[in-house]
Amino acid sequence: MARYRSTLTLLLYVLIYASVAARGLSYYYEQRRDLLWIIGGLLLIYGVLLISERRITRRVSGYSSVYLAVQTGVILALLILSPLLDYFALLFIPLCVQAMLAFPRNRGYFWVGVFALATALGLVISYGLVDALPFIFIYAAAYLFVASYAAMTRQAEEAQEKSEGLLAQLQEAHVQLQEYATQAEELAVLEERNRLARDLHDSVTQSLYSLTLYAEAASRQLAAGAYDVVGEHLRELRKSAQQSLQEMRLLIFELRPSVLEELGLETALRSRLEAVETRAGLKATLTVSGEGALPPEIEVGLYRITQEALNIGLLTKLNPARRESS
Repeated sequence: MARYRSTLTLLLYVLIYASVAARGLSYYYEQRRDLLWIIGGLLLIYGVLLISERRITRRVSGYSSVYLAVQTGVILALLILSPLLDYFALLFIPLCVQAMLAFPRNRGYFWVGVFALATALGLVISYGLVDALPFIFIYAAAYLFVASYAAMTRQAEEAQEKSEGLLAQLQEAHVQLQEYATQAEELAVLEERNRLARDLHDSVTQSLYSLTLYAEAASRQLAAGAYDVVGEHLRELRKSAQQSLQEMRLLIFELRPSVLEELGLETALRSRLEAVETRAGLKATLTVSGEGALPPEIEVGLYRITQEALNIGLLTKLNPARRESS
């Protein structure tokens, strides 16, 4: 789109230049052939500079100011050498556009003022002050209008470029957010696996350890011939195995949704206490005062603390040697 506008602007430059050059050369060919080559040379200089301005400006720093100064001198010479031919002032119109595109707005309007003063000087020399005034106002208004339009066009292009840059940044940020979301999901999965490992350690692993203690005790009593005690240990072993199965089911239930979210802290703790009391005969009392839910992270912490304390109590009751050492 910008390239299309640049081509269209250059075409308008050429049309203005061609119109003025054709009108001026035809006049001098018919009326003043003695000045034809001078006028033709000045028009040729203007045309070459006009067409090559954009390309040279990109390569040479500070060329724009020199370019506008030279072009102003060429047009002023055409106005002075051509009495009663005011249309040479139209050649300032492309320069107004170039000045507004090449410089900041204030400096661009400065050059527009220079063009208006040069036009006024040339017209006053050619027409006289009184006759030149209407032309001066008309051309000054035309320069200002063209310059303002060029300034708005430049501002719109800069806003579009800025919008495109912001869009590119937003797209890049969107991609980064997607990457961060993927990483966060992976971290959440890893954290859930760690939590599952802790739960397995706190419940199922400890329960299996208690089964091992009952089995060892039954083996010792069997070797000693105490069959009644062996039967009791086997019954406790079966009961403990059933409780381990219940513990595993409870753990699976917690993973589906969390037991805290499903039952609430109080109900979850009572369910946990009942499971441990049934398995090991521990006597525990839960007292709840006050109403209202605690923050989720605090409820989880309290539940884990209670769970760990009950597991330690269970191990101590099932393993007398551990109780004595502790």
